[in-house]
Amino acid sequence: MAPAAFVTNTFYFQMGNEMRRVQRQAYLAKAVALDTERPDLADSDVARNLWTKAPQWQGLRELIEKQLIAFDWGEAFVSRNLVVRPIFDHVFNSEIAGLAKVNGDDLLALLHDDFRNYDEAYAIENTKALVGYATGKVASHADLVRDWIRRWKPLGERAAQGLSKAMATAPGADSAEAIFQLTMAAQAKLVADCGL
Repeated sequence: MAPAAFVTNTFYFQMGNEMRRVQRQAYLAKAVALDTERPDLADSDVARNLWTKAPQWQGLRELIEKQLIAFDWGEAFVSRNLVVRPIFDHVFNSEIAGLAKVNGDDLLALLHDDFRNYDEAYAIENTKALVGYATGKVASHADLVRDWIRRWKPLGERAAQGLSKAMATAPGADSAEAIFQLTMAAQAKLVADCGL
């Protein structure tokens, strides 16, 4: 819960966008599972097993699980919106949309383009506005935000490396290093756009 209703309310909209993304992905996974006669694609036990054991997910898993127990609201916001989210959004919106286009899946490409053009754009503007407000009110907040970013960025890089390696195995994908560099550039761009 944010320290003020003015902040909390804007993040309710972001949360709604994220829940819609989860719901659309779940529907899509189930549709693909039914269409390809692979029910395991939408099976919770299979997904949980991949999340807890597959090496490419462990960096993201560690980052998210540690982020979920950040007790300070400011640190939780910074780690979520300036580290986790830009990394996750780049991989799951931009990279998947690009792969879908290369592989002739226009529906998946449009779905992820939609996430990027609307939900991700809202989150970016929301993040920039809150960072701008906080650092505008108290200039030393910028140093605190930078310190939190430095603390969380190594976990973010590890997450991005695992996801990049996984994405690079798809037909038509760029190299893992290229995906990693683009992912971290997206994270750095948001930080820079926030004036940090």
